[in-house]
Amino acid sequence: HKDENAPLDLLEPNEQVVAHMLAQGMTNEQIAQRLGFRDKRTISRTNGQIYTVWGLNTNAVDE
Repeated sequence: HKDENAPLDLLEPNEQVVAHMLAQGMTNEQIAQRLGFRDKRTISRTNGQIYTVWGLNTNAVDE
């Protein structure tokens, strides 16, 4: 039985991947490299989307 309010269930699949990597302590730069993005700002934007969905403060985003 899946919890409809589980934080990861609220995210898009790509956001879930990033959230898992963040939880493992990876930096935006490491995540970008792992996922094949040239620019870590792509991950920063995804983080912003995750934080918005979860209702978190985005001031802590690693640029």
